[in-house]
Amino acid sequence: MKTSQIIKALFATTLILGAVILSAPAASATTQLLTCTGWDDNTYSPGLINTPRTTNIAGSAQLGNTASPLGLCTGVNVVPPIVSGNYQFGATGVSSCNAIATAASSLTVTINWNGSRFTTYVADRTVQRFLSTTVVTLSGVVTAGVFLGGTVEQVVIIPNPNPLACLSEPGVTSLKASDTVTITD
Repeated sequence: MKTSQIIKALFATTLILGAVILSAPAASATTQLLTCTGWDDNTYSPGLINTPRTTNIAGSAQLGNTASPLGLCTGVNVVPPIVSGNYQFGATGVSSCNAIATAASSLTVTINWNGSRFTTYVADRTVQRFLSTTVVTLSGVVTAGVFLGGTVEQVVIIPNPNPLACLSEPGVTSLKASDTVTITD
C-alpha cells in the first residue's frame, strides 16, 4: 500500500470514529465551566530535611495569564471571561522531605479572579507521594462567589525535593508546583 493510500485510510478511519463518538450519548451530564492552570510558589521555614519537624508553609498561587510560566484559563459562558486568578495559603505542621504535604478535611479555599470576582469552596485534601512528585488533590463544592454550587477539583503537583538538599541545613526552603483548577456544574 502506498503512503498516500495509508494516509487516506487513516483519515477516513478518523472521520468514522469521530462521527461515532459525537453520536454516542454523553456519559455524564456535567459541564466543565472553567479550567485554569498555573503555578504555586511554596516556601518552608525552617527548610525541609529528612527528619520530620514543625514547619511553616506559605504559598502564593498564580493561575492563567498572570502565572509564570504562563498558565491558561478556559471557561464556558463566563462574562467577562476569567483569564487569571490567584490565592494565598499558609499552614503549620510536621513536614519533611519525605512528607511535604498531608491529607486534611474541611479546608476553605478562596480564589480571586480577574474582574473583582472570587470563588470560595470547602475541600477535602488527599495526598499521594510518587517517586518524583507529590500530588495533592483538593475536591469540594463552591459555597460562595462565581460558580456557586459547582464542584471543584484542584490538582497540585509538587516535585519531590532533591535528596542531597535534604541531608543538612538549611534544607529545602522553596518548591514550585503546577496547579490545575477545574470547576464543573
